[in-house]
Amino acid sequence: VTNLVSDLKHTTLLPSIVESARSLLQAQRAALHLQQKNGEMKCEYSVGLSDEFLEQLTRRFNQFAGGKILHNREFVIIPDVHQDSRTSPVQDLIFGEKFRAYAV
Repeated sequence: VTNLVSDLKHTTLLPSIVESARSLLQAQRAALHLQQKNGEMKCEYSVGLSDEFLEQLTRRFNQFAGGKILHNREFVIIPDVHQDSRTSPVQDLIFGEKFRAYAV
């Protein structure tokens, strides 16, 4: 039963969440990171983002604006990643993926 629930989560639930967020934000790419029991973040599902980007972002997540949501439970929307200093810890990654806006 645990394996079935896990399979359903990855084949139905997580893609639905990511697709709903993409549609709402009119985004071409999206990823869903979940906080694990040990406090680390893990990308559970993504669309349109490179594996390298996701691996590096996961490593740096707590340095980035996204780390703020873990502590304050706030949403962060950055309309221009080139002009917002909150992206400075990961601007090299963002520039490599060539996207302009970011939401957590």
